[in-house]
Amino acid sequence: MATVRKSLEQLKQIELYPFFAVTGYATGAEASTDGLLTSHIRYQGFQGNIRRTTKPVSLDQDAFSKLISLDPFATWRENGGVMVSDELGSRAVRRFYESSGQVFTTRFVARDAFMAGNDLLYLGNFSTADEPDPYINIVRTIDFFTQRYRDDSVFAQRVDESVLRILTLKYRIYNNTFTLTQAAPPAEVPTFLGASNQVSFEVIKQGATLINPDQEELASSMPNPPGRNDNIVFLTDVRFGQQCSYCPVQRILAEDSLQKVVVRLYSPQAGGQVLPSHLTSYSFEDLQEMLDVGPNVVQIDNDLRQAQWIVFLMLNETQDLPTSLALRHFLDLRPDLYQGKNLIVFSLNAPYFLDATDIYKLTAYYALYTKALQSLDVAARLLFQDIRATGSLPVSVPGIAYDLNTATFPDPDQNIQVLLD
Repeated sequence: MATVRKSLEQLKQIELYPFFAVTGYATGAEASTDGLLTSHIRYQGFQGNIRRTTKPVSLDQDAFSKLISLDPFATWRENGGVMVSDELGSRAVRRFYESSGQVFTTRFVARDAFMAGNDLLYLGNFSTADEPDPYINIVRTIDFFTQRYRDDSVFAQRVDESVLRILTLKYRIYNNTFTLTQAAPPAEVPTFLGASNQVSFEVIKQGATLINPDQEELASSMPNPPGRNDNIVFLTDVRFGQQCSYCPVQRILAEDSLQKVVVRLYSPQAGGQVLPSHLTSYSFEDLQEMLDVGPNVVQIDNDLRQAQWIVFLMLNETQDLPTSLALRHFLDLRPDLYQGKNLIVFSLNAPYFLDATDIYKLTAYYALYTKALQSLDVAARLLFQDIRATGSLPVSVPGIAYDLNTATFPDPDQNIQVLLD
């Protein structure tokens, strides 16, 4: 579980300030968020004692109360701001309880999160060794809360406070006049259905960041997008996931996901900028297998030799999944396959896994921050230079010596005019 070693004053200056901007410091109702998500993060030195580490703030009533009592949060909270817990069945929460000598008991975990100050509880992956069915554990937790509500007046008061916030928020959705007519869905299909895809695309496009090089240098090193006769190899970190603990396992992205988007946008049927026969896709697993087997053995080796463009879609690196390291292994072991070619990397998660040596070998390194399907449309348009990346890094990236604290630190030479009324 992540531990942040900063004082409260340091947190207020950097990490907490964006949250202040959408709560107590919001410029108006439209700029103020309805809710905040509490994360499972621990703080060391948070309350002045550098030796003391809090419990996860989502489960620590003292730390939670100290944060929410800060002026910007306190005002927002008094006006009905809703707090939402992070996933209470996550591996991080389980390990916290086990490492502190406690048993991960779902109803007690939910109670701890609720009493810490959360109004809405996310009961994801809510299973135990004794009862693997999340539904049964959720029902038992509700029964436990119901009994506590009847027997404990303090607990009942906390429930009433949270319910009031939630109902007030729901009431606001219907312009403070809740009727069956307003709450029932319209008979006709709303015109706004499907609009979220365009919104997601715009958000990802505006956030897309060119990590390295800068735009001027990129225009020199990569003056033109892929041409009609160019061969392109797409390499994707294919992962699998579940929307819930009992949902079917599905691929997050297929190995040819970006290739299909490129065909849709740039094939002969859409302008003829590329030929589908010149596009090939592989997974990171295929790439790692090639590196393990050796040169001139598998088809991917030949396709990479013939390619003018090699495009990677990378996710977070993890030691639990060796194939997630395939890109770095490729850069280390097979320069013969990428030197003199256009080597493009799109990071769909955190952008700080590649070091300076790795980044130096790339033609362009972009951060898109999300695995949402709309990120593929943005990646394709960046690759073909239909759009430019205008976003800024929201985190430190040691590989390019970018430090967020330094980048956001006020200019010491600026003059601030102070007016006395």
